[in-house]
Amino acid sequence: MPVPEDRHAVQRLLGMVNNIQKFEPCLSEITDQLRQLLNENYFKWDPHVHGLSFDQIRNVLSNTLVLRYFDEQKYIRTGCLLVAGGTTSMLCVENIYIDQEKLRSN
Repeated sequence: MPVPEDRHAVQRLLGMVNNIQKFEPCLSEITDQLRQLLNENYFKWDPHVHGLSFDQIRNVLSNTLVLRYFDEQKYIRTGCLLVAGGTTSMLCVENIYIDQEKLRSN
């Protein structure tokens, strides 16, 4: 995924991220700096601010287990756990547990 070099490239990136955001809710917080970049009158990419957001987006998209292709032959189990602060959800695919809270905190 190349680094956006203009306003249209940032819009394309945010469009792709919006399609995936339902699988990874923390993306809205990560993309905040990029959305603010579109509100400015001129485009100025800051590697320390916008580059960090871009790297975090790349990291989340490449490490999210939820985005795997669905294989109907695999054993899948879902659950809801009660914790001190409320509830959390869990997904288990072939004994790989995916804790939704851990995904949001990455």
